Amino acid sequence: MDEQGRLELTLAGGEQVEHFTIRTDGSLVAQDGAGGAPVDTVAYALYREAADLTPTVGEALKGSFFQGRPNVWNFRECHSGRLMLVRFDPEAADIEEGFRKAGGDPAAGLVVELGGVMQPTPLTDDQGTVTLLTIKRWDRFLPGETCPY
Repeated sequence: MDEQGRLELTLAGGEQVEHFTIRTDGSLVAQDGAGGAPVDTVAYALYREAADLTPTVGEALKGSFFQGRPNVWNFRECHSGRLMLVRFDPEAADIEEGFRKAGGDPAAGLVVELGGVMQPTPLTDDQGTVTLLTIKRWDRFLPGETCPY
């Protein structure tokens, strides 16, 4: 991040630096290098595709883990507020037990740090395409911590 709160990327070779603003939907919009104004948001917006959610620096993704309906788990990303349906990889099957041990209430949820893979589904809702999050691992629950969304 630069001093203005923009994501700063240095391209291969270290000579060219690009600046992006992170939008609430998690997409990135390129900024004009000189004045910092957004460039054409249609042509220069980057959207998240199905990918590993664990940042390369090793930090886990943070969000609220809760049941929107009985037996249907959801995850709402703290940074963007993006809501996702959840399924568990066998390595993360103990997340429900961890949730209970941390004192979680399924309706209220708990903030958790985790890693996984996002995939678009053929389903849609009022946010657009429904995203499925396959949780590959969970690191810890953070009772008492909240997300802005």
